[in-house]
Amino acid sequence: MNLNLHAIASFVSSAFVLGLGLLVFQKRQRSPERLAFSWLCLTAFDWLLYYGFMESAPNPEQAVLFARRGH
Repeated sequence: MNLNLHAIASFVSSAFVLGLGLLVFQKRQRSPERLAFSWLCLTAFDWLLYYGFMESAPNPEQAVLFARRGH
């Protein structure tokens, strides 16, 4: 794994998005809007996480695997 600035930015962004989604999900009032926003945050977390893995992949073959998983 080769951590660079782009990969670190993706990992940090994914952590913030996940935290925001969990914060909204934990509110007492479970409205459809809150659940939809939490689901959106969860999918954005997944996308950002795998793009971080792609950007830090040691070879092109692994990068392609992570890019396919991220989409």
